Amino acid sequence: MLSADRILTAAGRERLEAELEELKTRRWREVAEKVAAARELASGGDEADATALVEAQEEQLLLQLRIAELERTLAQAETIDETRSDDGVIRPGSTVTFRDEDGVDAYTLVGAAEANPRAGRISVSSPVGARLLGHRVGDEVEVPTPSGMRRLRIERVE
Repeated sequence: MLSADRILTAAGRERLEAELEELKTRRWREVAEKVAAARELASGGDEADATALVEAQEEQLLLQLRIAELERTLAQAETIDETRSDDGVIRPGSTVTFRDEDGVDAYTLVGAAEANPRAGRISVSSPVGARLLGHRVGDEVEVPTPSGMRRLRIERVE
């Protein structure tokens, strides 16, 4: 089985590639211009201008780190086959609808690099994602949470 931090859906790969392209082009240019302008102002010896230069350089460093992280993720990740399976087994790439005492939720199971619960994508290595893998419609799974065990009944797998 693939490691959760090394899988991407096709859509997730596209999102990360688009983000990388944006960071390496438009965003890199903006930050480089900001650093250059701050460097020019800081040459006057004003402490506030020197602080602005340090902040701009820190922003540039964070941008470099994010670019490196995206490049590493994209180089190491394997794009999973999301073709629908007739066996109904939950696997990475499946969209799962489940019910618990709070109501109904639906999430797509993805790798850690593209997880975003607010957007309906949870990692296969998260407590919920890990417990759902391998199950089918009608199964019930228990997930430990800070407030106790949470029982999920699987209602749909796409």
